[in-house]
Amino acid sequence: MDPDIENERIEDRKKWGHKDVEHWRAVSNVHYYTREGFYGTAILVCDGRLATVQDVPLAILKGVCLVLLGKIPEAIRHLEAFSNDQNFSLGALYALKWAHASAFNPDSKSIVEIEAEISKTARNEKTPYTSYASAAEVLYFAGEFQKAKQNLDIAGKRSTEKHAKYYCLMGWIDLGLGKKQKSTQELFEKAGGQEYPDGNIGRCKILEGHHSASEMRVAANELAISTIHFLPGHIEKAKALIMLRDWHGVMDCIVNADQQEGSNPYIEILRTTHGICFAGEVSQLNRTLQLLLKSLDDNESINHALYAKITKLIVSISGKNEKILRHARDFLIRALKLSRKPDYVALSLRIAFGLGDAREVSVLSQELIALDCEDPYAILSSVTSMLMVSRVSDARAQFDIMPAAHPKLLESPFYYLIASVLAKHSKDKSFENFRQHIENLIEMLRNQLQSFPFGIDYLLLFSSDLLYFAIEQCFDFYPLVPMKAPDDTMKLTSKMLQMIYDVAPGLAYCALQLARNCYLVSNTNAAEKWIYKALEKDDSLADAHILRAQLILDRGGKIQDADDALVTGLNFNFKLRETSLYHLIKSKTFKKRNENDEALKTLKMALQIPKKEMSNNLFVPKESADTHKISVQLELIDTLRQTKRIQDAEDTMADAMAEWAGQPEQHQLVIAQAQLYLTKGHTEKALAILRKIQPGQSNFHLSRIRMAEIYLEEKKDKRMFAACYRELLKVEPTPGSYSLLGDAFMKVQEPEDAINFYEQALKMQSKDVQLAEKIGEAYVMAHLYSKAVNFYESSMNIYKDKNMRLKLANLLLRLKNYEKCEKILRAPLDREPEPSDTETIQTHIQFLLLLAECHEMVENIPEAMKDFEKAKSLHNKIQDKTNTTGLRKEGARICNLQAELYYRRHEFPPAIEVCKQALQFYETDLKSNLLLSRIYKDENKWTLVLQPCQAVLQVDPHNDEANLILADFYYIKSEADHAMTSYITLLNKNPLHWHALFRVVELYCRKGEHHKADEFLNSARDANPRCVTEAGYSVCRGRFEWYTGDQSQALRCYSRAKDSPNVVWREKALYAIIDICLNPENEKILDADSVENAEQKTTEEAADQQSTAQVYLDLLGKVGPTERYRLAQNFVRMHTTDKNTIMATIDEFNKMAYAADKSIISVAAIYGIAKGYWLLKKQQPAKQLLKSLHGRVWNFDDAEYLEKCWLLMAEIYVGASKWEQAGTYLDQVLKYNCNSLRAFELYGQAKEKEQKYVEASKIYEKAFNTTNQKSCSFGYKLAFTLLKTRRLFLCIETCQKVLDINPQYPKIQREIMDKARGMIRTT
Repeated sequence: MDPDIENERIEDRKKWGHKDVEHWRAVSNVHYYTREGFYGTAILVCDGRLATVQDVPLAILKGVCLVLLGKIPEAIRHLEAFSNDQNFSLGALYALKWAHASAFNPDSKSIVEIEAEISKTARNEKTPYTSYASAAEVLYFAGEFQKAKQNLDIAGKRSTEKHAKYYCLMGWIDLGLGKKQKSTQELFEKAGGQEYPDGNIGRCKILEGHHSASEMRVAANELAISTIHFLPGHIEKAKALIMLRDWHGVMDCIVNADQQEGSNPYIEILRTTHGICFAGEVSQLNRTLQLLLKSLDDNESINHALYAKITKLIVSISGKNEKILRHARDFLIRALKLSRKPDYVALSLRIAFGLGDAREVSVLSQELIALDCEDPYAILSSVTSMLMVSRVSDARAQFDIMPAAHPKLLESPFYYLIASVLAKHSKDKSFENFRQHIENLIEMLRNQLQSFPFGIDYLLLFSSDLLYFAIEQCFDFYPLVPMKAPDDTMKLTSKMLQMIYDVAPGLAYCALQLARNCYLVSNTNAAEKWIYKALEKDDSLADAHILRAQLILDRGGKIQDADDALVTGLNFNFKLRETSLYHLIKSKTFKKRNENDEALKTLKMALQIPKKEMSNNLFVPKESADTHKISVQLELIDTLRQTKRIQDAEDTMADAMAEWAGQPEQHQLVIAQAQLYLTKGHTEKALAILRKIQPGQSNFHLSRIRMAEIYLEEKKDKRMFAACYRELLKVEPTPGSYSLLGDAFMKVQEPEDAINFYEQALKMQSKDVQLAEKIGEAYVMAHLYSKAVNFYESSMNIYKDKNMRLKLANLLLRLKNYEKCEKILRAPLDREPEPSDTETIQTHIQFLLLLAECHEMVENIPEAMKDFEKAKSLHNKIQDKTNTTGLRKEGARICNLQAELYYRRHEFPPAIEVCKQALQFYETDLKSNLLLSRIYKDENKWTLVLQPCQAVLQVDPHNDEANLILADFYYIKSEADHAMTSYITLLNKNPLHWHALFRVVELYCRKGEHHKADEFLNSARDANPRCVTEAGYSVCRGRFEWYTGDQSQALRCYSRAKDSPNVVWREKALYAIIDICLNPENEKILDADSVENAEQKTTEEAADQQSTAQVYLDLLGKVGPTERYRLAQNFVRMHTTDKNTIMATIDEFNKMAYAADKSIISVAAIYGIAKGYWLLKKQQPAKQLLKSLHGRVWNFDDAEYLEKCWLLMAEIYVGASKWEQAGTYLDQVLKYNCNSLRAFELYGQAKEKEQKYVEASKIYEKAFNTTNQKSCSFGYKLAFTLLKTRRLFLCIETCQKVLDINPQYPKIQREIMDKARGMIRTT
């Protein structure tokens, strides 16, 4: 380093004043708490240091805090001791003046004397700079920033040293004057650079004002690390993490602050904010709020402003939760005991309003009228009070004149809540006016919040209680039964609920209401997700369990699960028994069990529940008065209709219409009545009743959407479908209506028209990201991919929305523009490689998973694996902070995606390892268990298949894939009955399940019950007549025909499947065709004699069959050589009369047959060797080889070739006239395959040679019947044996059947039929 520069730096450091670390830390603490309004805490810090050290500046600061607390006499006594201090007198004098001026009855004489002394001291040339600096400090806290700046400038001129403390104070004064230039930041940086803690606090404040949460976190983290016991550093870090919405990090900060519970009120505020906004644990929340109250009582017992501020914070984030509001009231009571300020009284009214306490609201309203208060709750208190007792006309009269007297009311969200209630109860009851006021409420609230970074000040203004009031007002317009599309009301409530949930995900009932919204628009998957989120925060939420039961029933889930959910809900709230909703769901469980009488009884019981007294409070939704009664009536009507009691159903509907006549509920009932007409097939009646609903009525919007659905789904009329939405647009030309019309055109596959309407809506509502997403989707549907890409790119830059980036990347992936896709996904990942806040981490995980897919597409598998590993690493960061079920499932999902990539590449060991990682995240994960089962099945490790398969079935007993694998397990283990049961269960659910059908055909045909196999084949055809063209069906039918001896038909079926894109069925078909080519119509072209004494005709026929088989074998070769392929290849080669080729083939089979230890590993290869020896007339080695299979356990894998081995052995014994030995092997074949035609044939031959024609005829009869009496050869043999046994009439009948099949069948008429007739004539 240059020596001159180093010397310059040393000189610069010498100019800085002496560091007093303890003093700096104490002053920084006091400054921080005083700025934040924690005056009592600041005094405790002062007292702690002043007890051991004389520190005049700190003592003056204590006096300032006493003034701010309103303890004026004590402040004056304390400050007078320092008014003559040579070094700090100006500060003490200014503080004394402030104290006297703040007194209830200011002493004017004393103030004049103090001012004179200030003037004298300030003009004195000998007054030290420290005195001016102290004065600046006091004036800053008094809010006199300009005077403070002047005094600090003088101090700077008189000082010969640089002082970090004064640089920092100048920075705070600049902020007080509204200056946030770079120079202010430099002042804090200079102070912070000298390790003055408050300088770093100033840096954090600047960054907070710029909404730079990540940089603020870094700065606060540096402070927390460098000054470990400086508590404000930890608090600022927690505030930065709140800005980032990293709630887990907030709790880490609270823990790292290492403060005893209840000792520091600021820490307890953070803990409470975390508890309400995120943790949501009701049982813990009571204790958290009590700790905060105790902490304030101990440290800030007379700080009424702080009590009031915390009350407002709690109310604002309460989401109108009654328990939280009651706790908030405890805080406010303390503030009101100390001071009856109008703002506190208005806040008290806000709490009473939230609790629905009309009497208290009335009392407080009267008090506020006499006070001068500009709080909207105070101004509108009398109107609020009137509406809480249904005095609508009086309230409207007052409300109408309010804006003129108080113009700023029009900027208040509360004003629009009152306006929406008045609109709802106006004479025209205009829903559009109501909706517009709610929209205005949302807009005004957003305007108030937009300049604030997310933090404590933001939450103070958020007003979730007000939002929830607005949500409840919308409930009266909700549909009673699930619809297919959301109406404007539900869109409004979803928007507000999402606003609350984004700020306070700990408010479980907001998640529950979002679940309810999703349920009412038939989005059951989303509803289930929200229910789990609600229960994750508060598992005692009874209504969530009830909705879960409702959802289970509507999705066709297990009735027991629904019952369990109902019981759980009831355990948490016994009053549920007194609601119609409970009985409604209970009745549905009875209906699911087909106990309709019990269902009717339960519904009628629900209607007998005493009607709750309707509240006069117009802010309370009617839902609390149990409007589920209408749903009960509708369910009763539906149940009566299902039980064919149509008249009773119509009478119940008439009673309901009469009961609700003239009430808003009547309009809801009209929609339900239309639905009833639809179920009866009266489409025109349904449309007519919906058409009667006119603009202005609350359910006009819903009626037109329902009409549109009827025109599209029932009448297939696209023109009228669009006309219904156009009518909506004409009446309500809002962004929502334009968007709905766009949705309508998307539904009828007309995206170009949809784009026009979406763009119109976006012009009116330019900040709506969802609308922008819809436009992008419409471009994609219209195949305007270039426009879609450009639109997504521009929207991504405008909205800075992660979903836009994901949609763009997805589209680029579909378009195979992998390079640009990677670039789009890489940008945010490279910009912030190590995110810390939860939301950013979750977004990065989505980007990484899509990037892995992109890398897989370009065969960059190592990079794809890195993406997965990074995604897992990021996920673990979140899970280290919290370990919810949802997060465990997400971890399992990431692992499953990686495992599936390994599986697709046939890399089974790493796939198994990753599956096991998934199960560590979530032990009952279905996908990972299924994938494990699949891998073990593919590896033929059947002993390992069972455990993961059973794990799936314990969670989901009806899982098709698991049941199929289990059935295959039983099949492989030769447990035919168990396998059959499982396959039939699958076929009963889905007759077109080809794998199960193939197995059922195989099993039934082996059992000799081919007619049952045929029934299942026919069931598949009945379920879908076009299935006969599918490869799966063709192979199943071909197998059936092969078993029943119709080789020609089997060949036709297999030929339909040989070109299938489905590799599994294509291979099955081709192997079966090869087998038929080598053995057409079960007629042996080649045997030992034909090879020994080869005739030209035999050689040519064998060669033709071989070449045909080779053609199909070549088609298989495209897939790649497998063991089965090599077997087929050698059997084709062996189909020749050339002895050398047969010997060479035997050698090939030998290589495949044995393991290194000479144990048999391939029964098929053993059969190939034995057949080769047999063709070469080497009977003895053939027999020895076949005998080596004696005692081998029969299994389905080896079944086909084991049977062929036994048949070959039987054929050798038949040829040697050893009937008994042949019979042993044939019995073995027929034991496992009752339909083996070759076994019947050999058995028949043996019996004929023994001249046991009666037994032979019985065997041939079985064979003939097995072929459905279509096999001419078996018919001929049966007729011959019948002739021999002189069963002449049956013989003639059999001959006739053969001739019906083939009139030219040789010899049968002359040699058998004519002889039988002749024998009849001669007897």
